[in-house]
Amino acid sequence: MATARPRKIFLDANVVIRAGKPPARPLIPRVADLVDVGYVKVVTTDLTRMEIAKKHAGNDFEVLGAIAPARRSEFVSPP
Repeated sequence: MATARPRKIFLDANVVIRAGKPPARPLIPRVADLVDVGYVKVVTTDLTRMEIAKKHAGNDFEVLGAIAPARRSEFVSPP
């Protein structure tokens, strides 16, 4: 049974980043379940969202660099 006024929770960027992309740890899906049933409401800031996006984008570039290190130099170096 959901409460009349759900508790507000703030997830720090480090908590979300540590969960991974896509979230491999059970924390984020559990929080989503609590939101779905109305027990909690997640609150965030634009700064937190940008920090998460920046970290995940950096991780994506590292993965791409490891997959194709030779081709990466072709894109970066002028002809």
